[in-house]
Amino acid sequence: VIQNCAPGAKSFMAAFDLETGRDLWRTDEPPTKNGGTRGTWSTPIIVKLDGQEQIVNFQPSRVVSYRPDNGEIIWFCHVENKKGDLAYSSAIISDGILMAQGGYLGGGAAFKLGGTGDISKNQLWHKPVNPQSIGTGVIIDGHLYIPDTQPSTIRCIEMATGEVKWEERAGSYWGSIVMAEG
Repeated sequence: VIQNCAPGAKSFMAAFDLETGRDLWRTDEPPTKNGGTRGTWSTPIIVKLDGQEQIVNFQPSRVVSYRPDNGEIIWFCHVENKKGDLAYSSAIISDGILMAQGGYLGGGAAFKLGGTGDISKNQLWHKPVNPQSIGTGVIIDGHLYIPDTQPSTIRCIEMATGEVKWEERAGSYWGSIVMAEG
């Protein structure tokens, strides 16, 4: 699976046949409201939700779930941005909650999983502007720990409320945080 990530280009998600390189399916993303720079560098994640495998990806202005066999959209949740429509870090799921943090001062949100179609009503919180974040964070005990490239900090965000519990200067990070063995 791959998504188009060229700023200003038409965004889509696609799956390819490994032997021929031909499209197995391609699903276009609608244009965003901002009309400015847009793109996604988010890595899709494969999860089993509501008894079915799904490909979940943070697109420029929403998080989308696709059926792996045909690219049909199962559900989506809007994540509006005040700046450009850019998604750098991957969506993160823990305890039935999905959290997404946009890049280049983009939006961030958390919402409860479940349902089909537009599940934006499941949103727990939304912040239209966040610090510049490229790397994906990690969730531990209901808190997201995420690196920011600008202002060179690591933040701890409570998943349920979006409240920043602490922020520590730590250097400029473009990589993701990984947790191993607890």
